[in-house]
Amino acid sequence: MKKKFPIIILFCFYFFLSCEDVKEVDTTNPSVTITYPFNLSVVSEILNVTCAAADNDSLKKTTLWIDGVETDIVDSIAPYVLEWNTLSYEDSSSHSITVVAHDMSGNIAISTPIQVIVDNRLAFPNPVNISSILYNDVEMVIKMNQSKDNDFKGYLLLYSEIENGEKYLLSDTNFVQNDTIIYLTEYNPSIPRWYWVKVIDVNDLSTIGDGYYVQDLAPDPVNLYSIVFKDNYFTISWSPSVDNDFNSYSIFESEYSNMKDSVMIYDSIDSTDTSYAHNVIDNNIYKYYQIMVQDYWGLSTLSNVKLGNSWIRFFNSYGDQDYDYGRSILQTSNGEYIIVGYSSILGNSANNISLKRLNNEGEVIWEEDINFSQTDKAYDILETSDDDFIIVGQRTSVIDNSSNILLMRINSFGTLEWEYEYGTSQDDIGTSIYQTLDGGFIICGYTISPNTGYNQVYLLKVSFDGVEEWETIFEGEGHDYGYAVLQDYDSGYLIAGTTSSHGDANGDGFLMKTDSDGNQLWHKSYGGNLTEIIYDAQFTQDGGFILTGHTNSYGSGANDAYIIKVNSSGGLEWSQTLGGEGTDYGRSGSQAIDGGYFICGYSDSYGDGGYDPWWIKIDQDGNYEKDEIYINSGDDRIFSGIQTSDGGYAMIGYTKSNSQNIPDILMIKMDSQGKVFD
Repeated sequence: MKKKFPIIILFCFYFFLSCEDVKEVDTTNPSVTITYPFNLSVVSEILNVTCAAADNDSLKKTTLWIDGVETDIVDSIAPYVLEWNTLSYEDSSSHSITVVAHDMSGNIAISTPIQVIVDNRLAFPNPVNISSILYNDVEMVIKMNQSKDNDFKGYLLLYSEIENGEKYLLSDTNFVQNDTIIYLTEYNPSIPRWYWVKVIDVNDLSTIGDGYYVQDLAPDPVNLYSIVFKDNYFTISWSPSVDNDFNSYSIFESEYSNMKDSVMIYDSIDSTDTSYAHNVIDNNIYKYYQIMVQDYWGLSTLSNVKLGNSWIRFFNSYGDQDYDYGRSILQTSNGEYIIVGYSSILGNSANNISLKRLNNEGEVIWEEDINFSQTDKAYDILETSDDDFIIVGQRTSVIDNSSNILLMRINSFGTLEWEYEYGTSQDDIGTSIYQTLDGGFIICGYTISPNTGYNQVYLLKVSFDGVEEWETIFEGEGHDYGYAVLQDYDSGYLIAGTTSSHGDANGDGFLMKTDSDGNQLWHKSYGGNLTEIIYDAQFTQDGGFILTGHTNSYGSGANDAYIIKVNSSGGLEWSQTLGGEGTDYGRSGSQAIDGGYFICGYSDSYGDGGYDPWWIKIDQDGNYEKDEIYINSGDDRIFSGIQTSDGGYAMIGYTKSNSQNIPDILMIKMDSQGKVFD
């Protein structure tokens, strides 16, 4: 029997070898997932896209695809990080990110795409600006702000002679973040030059800050202070120059506020010289002054312009522990002032007539307190042709204890020459007086009707010696008050005030004309549906009248100053209201020497609470020109004003702007522009 065993073994051996040569093909795809950034993230600068990738055998690489396009960004070593530079993409643009994983057998896996938004607006370094550039004749010192960026790399200093021109490197890179001062020894400040700081971060992103312009900066201007006039001198003073390259001061004088045709009146090379006394200054002039400071590079700067005003001006109060009120003012023929009012130690009770004569600078020459009764008050004063003074007001009757009209005459030294009282058994008040063509006086005011209890306009004519000639009481069906009186060119009389008997029952302003015997010829009322009061009436150059008071019917506030221009028959030509959102009163008004009108009163529309003295200038047609509010700390009121012989103005009233908050007589003397303070 033949043995077959070796053949079988050989066959099995060859069969085994043939099975070793046939390998199984890898068809399994790898896996890949983006782990950062997250979907809908906002990304910037160099973004590290990370992913988790795996394969059953081994991975060859991962590649980054942006918006469906393969990039050359590849990572073949785990952990897989793909650095995507977003700086070339538009801000606020949206992009799709996909990672593709490749294994050794050519199998791939595509990640789930994510959307991101590119925003590189905050990627660049924050700009660094130059804070100052100072120099003298030795060195230039450039100071800059410090970069606060965490990825700071360095500073570079750039320059150009044109703001938008090519920038040139002026320094090597400074890698010290807190080193923010650069010193230059080679420079020419007479050549205009721009400087910038360029800041660089570790990604070599850079930002250039704001430009800083240098062209030998002119000296800082000095501050010219208010110019003081005293004893025919202007004292001109200014702040010292603090420039290291100071060379000189020069003072210029001009007739004009724009310094046209100015002339130099003084110069100095001493930087500590900050005052100059300019003498031989005439009264009642305006001069304008300006200081020029010059450095040793030849550049100069002009100061502010200040007005030198040689007008006599003052803001004076007069009083002691009493309650003192000023009511009327006049300027005497020699340029002095007489002010009249009343004073009391008990508020409005136990009053005395108060008289003061002042020189042209507001200093008291003499003063008198005159007492006749417990309720003496003076409201108006005029100067007679023989330099005496007539005063009208009120006093308590010695017969029936009612108020009577008081008329008194004093001489130029304040000595009482005579006094009279007039009136009925009712209360009678004299508010205004005017010297008549026959040398006597006409007085207006008001009295109480014994029948109706209404106040009625009272007109009283007296002789030069105060002897009563006649009186007229104008009865009405409401309250009527006379506050101002004039004698017309035809010897008749004009009375102004407020009435509720004519026009609106709430009260209208009125102007009434009588004949020379006090008989009414016509009556005109002015106003709206609320209350109007006329306190003053004066002649105008055209033969008409200017009326001053206040209105609650018109204007913008609770009360506004009310100015009315009428013709010789009382016909309305124009009216004007002036004021703010508060309460504003016009108490006195006249035509100025330039043909316009000035108004005096008080207002709480513009100050800090209480009333403040108020002066207004309007043109001949009633158009506003200017006004001045003299703001003080307390309650200040003006009742009368005049234009003075020097072309300025003066006003009288009272002020409570004192530590005791009790009234003192207040007199304000202004220049022709209404200025009392510069």
